[in-house]
Amino acid sequence: MSKEKYNLNNFNDEEFACKCGCGLNEMNLVFVKKLDHARFEQGKKWVMNSAQRCRKHNLAVGGSPTSTHLKGMAGDVQCENAIDRKWKVYFGTQAGIRRTVLYDDKMIVHFDDDPKKPEGLFVYKKEKENA
Repeated sequence: MSKEKYNLNNFNDEEFACKCGCGLNEMNLVFVKKLDHARFEQGKKWVMNSAQRCRKHNLAVGGSPTSTHLKGMAGDVQCENAIDRKWKVYFGTQAGIRRTVLYDDKMIVHFDDDPKKPEGLFVYKKEKENA
């Protein structure tokens, strides 16, 4: 895929491709346009940790079998710190992204637009291991 396929101003296609190197990159156009708009509005570079995933890579990284990454409708964006994360959540929401997930043990924001999943902001806490 070329940059022109998505016609984005702030991302290139490679940022959305499966990280295993298989080349899978069939992102939902409406979703990537929302991400592009949010990134533009924040005025900062957004680093995609994960977007499209093939089934093999999703399994390797411990992703859910129903992961929205498999559908090309999810992206994990790296955050510099808690304030940066707050602004990414704000701009993603303003851009119309349906679902935002924060993890207490990761400095990322998971955005997805799967209409089959609950809409809103969710925070997942890592279970602590017993000593």
